[in-house]
Amino acid sequence: DDASHSSAAAARITAVADDYRHLLAWELLTAVHAIRLRRVALRGPLRTVLDACDAIVVSETDHDPGPDLEAALAVVDQSDALG
Repeated sequence: DDASHSSAAAARITAVADDYRHLLAWELLTAVHAIRLRRVALRGPLRTVLDACDAIVVSETDHDPGPDLEAALAVVDQSDALG
């Protein structure tokens, strides 16, 4: 079998990168909720990341996570915010 599957792999890498981006955003969203609900005081680089997450709403009631996820994705896309 001399067939190269590199073109298929190259086409799929974009989808994998986007999936990873969303995974990081969900993890960030969860961490922000936990930190704010427990009122944990952060310093240094972690404080900088938390400050970049101001658009994420923390609520103990059910709500649409879409806007929060978009805010988390914006932070993930800011490479300077994550160090």
